[in-house]
Amino acid sequence: MPSCKRYCMNMPSRSRPIALLLAFAALSARAPALPGSITAPSGAVTFPSSPLSTNDKIAVVAEATENAGVSDLEAVCQIDGATFYIDRNYVGPIPYAGKLSPGSHYLELDLPGYEPLGIWLTLDEKTKYTVTFNPDQNVPLFATNNRVTVTSVPTLNAGISNYQIFCAIGGGELYVDQIDVGPVPMANIPFAGSVAPGSHYFELELPGYRNLGFWLSLNDKTQYTITLAPERITGYISINVEPADALASIDGSSAIKGTVEAAIGSHRIVIKRFGYIEQQINVQVTEKATYYVDLSLEKAPFAVTGLGFDRPRFNPRNVGAQGRTNLRFEASNYGSARAEIRGPDGALVAILDFPNIDTWVQSRSWNGLGQDGSPLPDGVYTVTLTASPVAGLPAQAGGSAAIRTQVRIDSSLVIRSIGIQSAVPGLLYMPDPLIQPAGTLAAEVSWFAPWGEAQSSAFGISAALSLAGRATLALNASEETVSGASAGSDLAGSTLVSLLGGRTSLVSGSFFLRGAYSSISTPSLPGGGKKVEASLPVSLRLGEFSAALSPGALVDFSASSPSLQALGRAGIWIEGGSFRVGASGELPLSLAESPPAAIWPAEAALEGRLMLGSTPLVASAYVDASFQPGTGPDFGIGIGLGFLF
Repeated sequence: MPSCKRYCMNMPSRSRPIALLLAFAALSARAPALPGSITAPSGAVTFPSSPLSTNDKIAVVAEATENAGVSDLEAVCQIDGATFYIDRNYVGPIPYAGKLSPGSHYLELDLPGYEPLGIWLTLDEKTKYTVTFNPDQNVPLFATNNRVTVTSVPTLNAGISNYQIFCAIGGGELYVDQIDVGPVPMANIPFAGSVAPGSHYFELELPGYRNLGFWLSLNDKTQYTITLAPERITGYISINVEPADALASIDGSSAIKGTVEAAIGSHRIVIKRFGYIEQQINVQVTEKATYYVDLSLEKAPFAVTGLGFDRPRFNPRNVGAQGRTNLRFEASNYGSARAEIRGPDGALVAILDFPNIDTWVQSRSWNGLGQDGSPLPDGVYTVTLTASPVAGLPAQAGGSAAIRTQVRIDSSLVIRSIGIQSAVPGLLYMPDPLIQPAGTLAAEVSWFAPWGEAQSSAFGISAALSLAGRATLALNASEETVSGASAGSDLAGSTLVSLLGGRTSLVSGSFFLRGAYSSISTPSLPGGGKKVEASLPVSLRLGEFSAALSPGALVDFSASSPSLQALGRAGIWIEGGSFRVGASGELPLSLAESPPAAIWPAEAALEGRLMLGSTPLVASAYVDASFQPGTGPDFGIGIGLGFLF
């Protein structure tokens, strides 16, 4: 078993007789706390932030009594007019005398014109505590404190002072004049409020941070912006492990060495090294204390686990990453392994060697090809992994370890590169009714611009995901520029649902629903605008050649009143394992006329896409054209780079 020595050593403080005690008793970490010793629980704070061991503004005297089960408390102040709070509850003016239950309590004095003073005090039974407050006349902290910044602007709100408070850390609670006014739940999201003009005390209470409070004199017809940067309460963790090159992390952070500062509270320490058994430790860090971890890792017996493929079903006829699968497993110590892959008939078709296992995760790629370089036939292939430790290292069950898994080759799992611009999966103006295999994800970054007007362009990001191999969900977002300045944005989303056919069918059909919004009147992005459309794309497939039509309807919201239009789309394309080249176009028709009349311009595009070798990257290029009777076409160009998984 590992030896683990964990203890907490408090930092030393100045020793004082208990009759004059205040705060941090001068005891070592292993000594028990004296009655009346002052501690700082999670979230506690004194005001100001200097340690009590050197703070002469609060004095505590403790003396023994015979009152079992209670703590006696007396609070005094040399200046009249102060009010006294216990655990944020008003208990009356100073001087104060009363009884409290033993335990930690927060005591605070509030005196107009003076700085507020607060202290956490751990009270013991059979003890009387006399707390003497000596406040300094208040100096507005925001004038000199880099943790509080105040700016103001005039308003027209007579008789009211408005304020908004920002904090870089969320989860705090805000108090104004000792009254809880609400949470500050999110970082950099302001808390807004208003108060009567005059002097007010603001305080932020945030677990794990020192309370941050200040007086502020507010004027009417003024908006104050207050930015707070509370001080985190921390301790330390010191780690000493064997072997010395073992990796230690705290709460999943990067590797650490030696002594590090950590927020107070609970932390999980993970210590690991390849070839050794991982150790996890929960520690409780307290303020200004160091938690020591002294630990020796035990060597791990050799074992292999988790054998499997990242693509348990794949088609080696696909190009790029879609045509391969990776065999993965985990090892606990140094050794070697060999994976034998056998076909449905038991014949050996491939061997993957792992001659030097020197880290936890092992992986090798398999392309599903036979010795002649051609794709292997469909079926279930069995993989047997035999692993052995280095000389002198025992295996978990003795000797070598052997585990098995399976992978399926499926030639019907055909994945082809498709366009996804403007949330149209297929061609630029024609959705492809064929759905990609389940889980296929495509994404692309693209740029479009009118021909010769690069200063007016659209930069967009698109993505499409196949859901269960029966539907495709696509999204697009882009930013438009005109003459080099930001002009607006485009958003689009669509759903394509398969109705009939498949990759091996002659005819395929689907239902296509798409919505688009543009904040610019003449978007550069093809397919932009303010509209909702529904259509029925149908394709005829002859080998690698496809032709498609998509009759439908749309509602155009670009004008002052919506208009219902018919929509015709068409496209042709040819594709291979690594490319697709095609042309597409669309023309809306006005249904307000009889017969329906074309709404010009008509849109058309020529495009090409190419998968880049064995990578998942896909490059694309577009030429777009707008046609209108009596005028020449207006051309645009586009390029894109994406990936296909």
